[in-house]
Amino acid sequence: MGAKVIHLHPDAREIAQSPADLGLIGAIAPSLRELIRLLGEHAKGTGTLRADNRVQWIREQRAATQRSVDDATREAWDRTPISPWRLLAELRSALGDDVIVVDESGRTAGYLLAGGPSLPPASITQRRRVRSAGD
Repeated sequence: MGAKVIHLHPDAREIAQSPADLGLIGAIAPSLRELIRLLGEHAKGTGTLRADNRVQWIREQRAATQRSVDDATREAWDRTPISPWRLLAELRSALGDDVIVVDESGRTAGYLLAGGPSLPPASITQRRRVRSAGD
């Protein structure tokens, strides 16, 4: 039996566009808090251990990804034209921690979503065009 996919999003149109076993409409933060609370009430010892192991694995993967991004930034620092990693690092340095980056280009999405040089995930948003049936 494979893992079940739950898609939580505040916009029902987004949920309808991706395959999931369960689609939930709601604000992300409060919905996740409630799901965690409800799941915690039903967790058993082995389930909790598996969840803890998964959280640790995710932390390790995020750290490895950040190390890889940092290495790529250092290696490409003096490249001409400027590398996307350096551009993100320079922007982060100039704009500070309270900046929000809006990505409107498919070519930069991978760099932004990888976090660039320590860009916090909450600072990145993507603007996508939703196609209507007449497009």
